Amino acid sequence: MKPQAAKIYEWAAPGDVNAFFGLMLDNTADLVLMVGLMSSAFDFPATFALRYMIPGTALGVLAGDLMFTWMAFRLAKKSRCKSITAMPLGLDTPSTFGMVFFVLGPAFQSAKATGLDPQAAAWHTWQVGVCAIIASGVFKLFCALGSGWVRRIVPRAGLLGSLAAIALVLIAFLPLIEILHSPVAGFISLGIILTTLVARVELPGRLPGALAALLVGGAIFYAMRALGLSQPEPLPIQPADALWPSDWLRSFEFSWMSAWQDSLKYLPVVIPFALATVVGGIDCTESAAAAGDEYSTGQVIAVEAVATILAGLCGGVIQTTPYIGHPAYKAMGGRAAYTLATALFIGGAGLFGFFGYFYALIPKAAVFPILMFVGLEITAQSFSATPRRHYPAVALACTPALASLIVIFTDQALAAGQISISTLEQNPATALLAKNLLTLRILSAGFIVTSLIWAAALAMLIDRRFRRAAAFVATGAAASLFGVIHSPLPGSPLAFAWALPEAPPASAAGQSPLAFASAYGLLAILLLAWGFWRERKAAAMLTRVLEPEVMDSPQEAADYDAMDHQAVNRSFVEDFLAAAKAAGLDLAAPGIRILDLGAGTAQIPIELVRQEPQARVLAIDLAQSMLELARRNVAAARLENNIELEQVDAKRLPYADGRFAAAISNSIVHHIPEPAVALAEACRVVRSGGLIFVRDLLRPQSDAEVESLGDAYAGEANDRQRQLFDASLRAALSLEEIRNTVVKLGFEPDAVRQTSDRHWTWIAEKP
Repeated sequence: MKPQAAKIYEWAAPGDVNAFFGLMLDNTADLVLMVGLMSSAFDFPATFALRYMIPGTALGVLAGDLMFTWMAFRLAKKSRCKSITAMPLGLDTPSTFGMVFFVLGPAFQSAKATGLDPQAAAWHTWQVGVCAIIASGVFKLFCALGSGWVRRIVPRAGLLGSLAAIALVLIAFLPLIEILHSPVAGFISLGIILTTLVARVELPGRLPGALAALLVGGAIFYAMRALGLSQPEPLPIQPADALWPSDWLRSFEFSWMSAWQDSLKYLPVVIPFALATVVGGIDCTESAAAAGDEYSTGQVIAVEAVATILAGLCGGVIQTTPYIGHPAYKAMGGRAAYTLATALFIGGAGLFGFFGYFYALIPKAAVFPILMFVGLEITAQSFSATPRRHYPAVALACTPALASLIVIFTDQALAAGQISISTLEQNPATALLAKNLLTLRILSAGFIVTSLIWAAALAMLIDRRFRRAAAFVATGAAASLFGVIHSPLPGSPLAFAWALPEAPPASAAGQSPLAFASAYGLLAILLLAWGFWRERKAAAMLTRVLEPEVMDSPQEAADYDAMDHQAVNRSFVEDFLAAAKAAGLDLAAPGIRILDLGAGTAQIPIELVRQEPQARVLAIDLAQSMLELARRNVAAARLENNIELEQVDAKRLPYADGRFAAAISNSIVHHIPEPAVALAEACRVVRSGGLIFVRDLLRPQSDAEVESLGDAYAGEANDRQRQLFDASLRAALSLEEIRNTVVKLGFEPDAVRQTSDRHWTWIAEKP
């Protein structure tokens, strides 16, 4: 008989209330944001946006969250788990900004510039937006067929770096300006959001933080208005105009297909946003798996792709995406009811048109702090999901976005004063200002692609992968040639660098697309040459000559044990104990065990216990002759209670993940043909927060250096011992080789340092 708990899925729980308000308000904020930005920044007819664009956009959320709800039920049945949390889905906030400022807004301005009245220009803009979103969905659908390929091509720092740039610079900063328009209500709402959602401090009665911020901030906002302490802002819409919209149904006339040609020039903006949601979908799926919900990555991305395409077919202009934060919704106690409720609420808001009243009644100061939280969360996730060594690359990705932020406000100022850059450059007093403004515009043009290329190239350089870095830089050269990035022309149209549709401003002298393409091209050549030089330099060094992996003859073991390792062993143990103390690791605590890989004759475990009498060490080696001497040494030191010996292959450890508090090794790496295998095993069996401490010989650069080191450290040894020492030096890794190895294991290359004239040491805490 099957247990009842395995058959019944508790799809609704009290935690769904918290989760619903968080997800629903986030989506509502994006809908408010889209209409507000279109209206205020570009004077787009707000009523048109409500009746044509909002319904289809909301239907994308309806479809996506319904599919994710169904997937939760299916996973619960398959896994026989009653506490599955549905994946959250909603409107992609970075795309909201991207579509408004880099697709819809420019398309609307371009249409008006051709002589169309605002209503006709809005119609054309809608068609361009529909084409762009459908193209985005189709692109994501193809990505779903092989969801892992994105990570293999572009390092995470490149993809998430551009996402962090948008999140921090646009999503978090621009709403802050709206918050400061009503600082009393805005600061209180922001404080509640930061305390509950960022600091994760619970409110009395477990009231959801998002709902509390809305209620308290809204109450303060309307109280101040009632007391005459604030003035109402004019509404760009009449809420009643949005009720019962039917205009969006005209999308099924498919007249938008005529706008495909005009939409092509916006694909350099649209596709990177889609690519970012694909990577975000992969990351969200992995975070859900870490929380215990094993969804299919391909299916998650396919759902967001299908939802995006459905939104476009219904007239929507913002893509959907899985939201980062599944573990947070699970921690709230959410199941599947919250995504079902969000689907019905947001879908109803778009289909029945009561969204207009939400827009009119919800104060921005009370709801926009949620967007700040989203921006901060995405930024934090972008860093936390990126290897620490690539943090500079993520930071670098933000710089083109800063230029885009400045351009948003300078363009508004120039438009308000009816001044152009060409006008400024004619006045000697403002010529430098004109050049700086144009440089900012060039940097901001296609900034998402620029951020991706810069961050990806720097990440590859950090990993010493010069050829891949050069390939990304060369991609920048090609993108510059076709106007994908660094276009000096208004609207940043796709164009051949040698056949621009119009002459760039005079301030662009020396900053033409050809100049940027040449700069990228020369840098790519430089990086290739640099990498080639490094390869030649490495080839000129001594070639690694492997020695036998196991020193298993009695004579070899005896010769090794007879050599004077006392000073080296004492230094190793002292350095390890210092590293353990710095990591906060108490080696004397109950249950703490240290794994020594390649312990040989147990000289280091014995020295370790002498310096830390409470330490417990499991010492392993593959050589039986070594272990026989090790047992004698341990017995002679009377440390059998502290040191356990086992014959084990370091490349295939028979221990559970995270069993040990620390893994140490001295001089095993140069015995192993593929050291990465043994080091990966060592990392596996160390618990999170545990310590990895590995030291080994450093391969000299020449025969003369081998001879010199042999004279210095084995000059008084017998011939057999001298031969063993020389062979070990030649079998050792270079500093570059071991750094490349640890990078592939996910650690910082600088964690490996040369610590003597013949040793390197790798010290790392396991994440």
